[in-house]
Amino acid sequence: MRLITLHLERYGHFTDKILNFRPDACLHIVYGPNEAGKSSSLEAIKDLFFGFGTRTLYDFVHPGNRLSLGASIVGKDGRQLSFKRRKGNKNAITDDQGSSLPDDIITRVRGIRARPYSEMMALVKYLDGHTPFATKHSVKGDEFENVLVVLGRGWNQYNFDQFLELSASPATIPADKRDFFERNRNLFYVCCSRPTTRLALLFTQVLSNSSLQTLRAWFGADHVHDVGGGQFPVANHSA
Repeated sequence: MRLITLHLERYGHFTDKILNFRPDACLHIVYGPNEAGKSSSLEAIKDLFFGFGTRTLYDFVHPGNRLSLGASIVGKDGRQLSFKRRKGNKNAITDDQGSSLPDDIITRVRGIRARPYSEMMALVKYLDGHTPFATKHSVKGDEFENVLVVLGRGWNQYNFDQFLELSASPATIPADKRDFFERNRNLFYVCCSRPTTRLALLFTQVLSNSSLQTLRAWFGADHVHDVGGGQFPVANHSA
């Protein structure tokens, strides 16, 4: 899908502002001084395609029930569609003349709303590694100065409490637990071998005394601490 025109009919400080984008261009640059409306234009695209929220920050000139945006788009099939969206729950999508769009056209536009825009942008940032606490699940070979590893019970195929219990005696691991043990061990190793200077492990699941003894043997008893208010089982040292 290509955006051909963006009509900021009544949105923020804009009134009947139209941005035209060349259909054959691979890159468009929108620029302007501070407070010119660059961020407002980006938010307008989100509200146009994915719907106005219950509350909005862009009704400081035009009343909320008067907010209106429009666009012309071209789909992969080459068909062009011009439509408008006003803030409201009923008949919010119309053609550029204000008439309600046919159901099939509305379905095409609303189909873009399969996932909220903010979620899609968050996913892109996550996949590109731009989030503050990005999960590096494929970091083999990468190294970082400081690494925090959070280990919980959220994954069906991973249980680090059981992994630590089995690690106490690897030679006696039952055959039906071997794949489970190796899967957990491999991920645990990859995570723990990434730091060049500092490593912190945060367990969000209750650990058995056997698991705590394994951690003390690996990392030293003085490096295992309880931050759960005594909820973890404790042997001779804090965990």
